[in-house]
Amino acid sequence: MRKVVVTCFALTALSSTFAYSEEGGFDHVAYRCVTDKATVVAYLGEGGSFSLTANGKHIGFARWQKNNTYVSADNSLEIESSGQKGLLRYLNTQQEYPCDYLDFITYSAVSGRPIKAISYGGRFRAGPGTSYNQPFALNKIVPVYLLQDTGVFQQAEGGGYHWFKVLTAKGVAYKPGDFMCTLDVAIPNISYHCKTPTINDAKQNGTHAALKSGLSPKILDSLIQTKAIVKEKTQASQFSSRYTSIDEQHCKTLESDDHSSVQSCPGFTNIMVNVTDFDLRQSITLIRNNQEFPLHFSETVSSNFSELGSKIEWRFPNDKPDQVMSMIVRLNVAENPEQPEKNTSYLVVSKISAKQACVVGKIPPQRDGSQNRKARLLADKAASLACVNSSSQTINQSVHK
Repeated sequence: MRKVVVTCFALTALSSTFAYSEEGGFDHVAYRCVTDKATVVAYLGEGGSFSLTANGKHIGFARWQKNNTYVSADNSLEIESSGQKGLLRYLNTQQEYPCDYLDFITYSAVSGRPIKAISYGGRFRAGPGTSYNQPFALNKIVPVYLLQDTGVFQQAEGGGYHWFKVLTAKGVAYKPGDFMCTLDVAIPNISYHCKTPTINDAKQNGTHAALKSGLSPKILDSLIQTKAIVKEKTQASQFSSRYTSIDEQHCKTLESDDHSSVQSCPGFTNIMVNVTDFDLRQSITLIRNNQEFPLHFSETVSSNFSELGSKIEWRFPNDKPDQVMSMIVRLNVAENPEQPEKNTSYLVVSKISAKQACVVGKIPPQRDGSQNRKARLLADKAASLACVNSSSQTINQSVHK
């Protein structure tokens, strides 16, 4: 194989466990490609660019170009991505390398190794929410590796927590994310970074005396260095999420005049995304297998002036992103013509199948902050729901004749 200089790399897959805030937020996952000279790891950051490392050293960024393709700044590399499969291509020589998908909950995007964490109280269990393993550490500081966010969410006072599968010195066990802190990287559903004294205690596998009296706020403040932004925790579900950007900076204009425009934005698996804007009303058209599926938000959500949020959430059965079944997107609607600056921010849920894509409902803002959760619940049963009436929503139209 020819010697190559790795300068850039990109990915499209998004992780399944990072719930976004009311305004949305990207998840973080990674791809890893092994070339003849370097192991290249790339992960998606909050701004929609991809941070790149080669053999552990940062080498730059890559940005979306079209469809499911990302190209380096110097046009030397290209990535084709579909779900959990990736392909790295050197454009000058057309050499190709397969890429492994790395779940960011399992791996550090920088090292490619399992994420180190510390358990700081409570017993480990044989499964999510099941009986205790005995005599697994009670109120001890114990180092662990994070193997998996199981996706199992357990209700508790003040909210709830996710169950994680972890590796300990005594074997595999399960632990709530709220009783752990991470050492080398921040991840969804574990809200804390560990303090240096905690790390030292973990190395010695010692007992944190203060924990014997319980996990009071004061004790937590002494144990935890910083609280990460608390992400909304999803309900226990058989479904997962990935995210793609529809922010204007990540899209390319296909058509534009004084009253309308069409932009091509990053897609997901084999689904392409166009954002349409007509008379200050925005909507989305999905394209799959050369067929258009316009969602007609001006007919199915609101006829008032509207503006889309910055990203799409795709829902699919766990570990099966190629079987996407629904999507969620934010639509900000100016419902009061006398106060156009005041918007109502809906989450619009659409179902997706091989022959159809249509809106099935919208979730208005919720006083209790449950808008995201309710939208996901609706999305996860979208396949069984009827389409919201639209004059042409379910008619397939050929795009490439």
